[in-house]
Amino acid sequence: MATTAEIAGQINQRAAHMSLVAGYLTVVLLLVLAASWRHIVEPQVPGSTAAGVVSHGLTAAAGALMLGYGWKGASAIYHANGMDAGTFDQTGLYVNYILNDVGSCIGWLGVTVAAGAIAWRGCASGRCRSGSALSHACRSWRWSGSRAGPVFLASRAWSRRSG
Repeated sequence: MATTAEIAGQINQRAAHMSLVAGYLTVVLLLVLAASWRHIVEPQVPGSTAAGVVSHGLTAAAGALMLGYGWKGASAIYHANGMDAGTFDQTGLYVNYILNDVGSCIGWLGVTVAAGAIAWRGCASGRCRSGSALSHACRSWRWSGSRAGPVFLASRAWSRRSG
């Protein structure tokens, strides 16, 4: 069994680096999705708090994930084989490990809030009437969600692989 200080040295440097890349790609896609939602859906449901919560939730998630996946990148840089190896002592590496361990998970709360706003507005309960603006919003969300799902799963896989 590894001690807490030894755990920090067991991070796979390549997986941490790839996690940074996949995570930042996810951030870009979340921001594009938020902007698309704001441009396409929000004008169709004026005055809807739920529609606004979706774009804000996605933007908040992108901001938090930028930090979380940045910490994964730091794990690659300060790793024993990284370009800044030796910059931190074992305690500093362990603190980075703790940030790395939880940082990329916290940001997904914004996506959960956005999905909850969609459910609140009626998509999950089947109250979307054909031809309504909300129906178009639901279709937009389903289309976007089907494209964002693989990116989410890939980023989670890298998150698990890198420690």
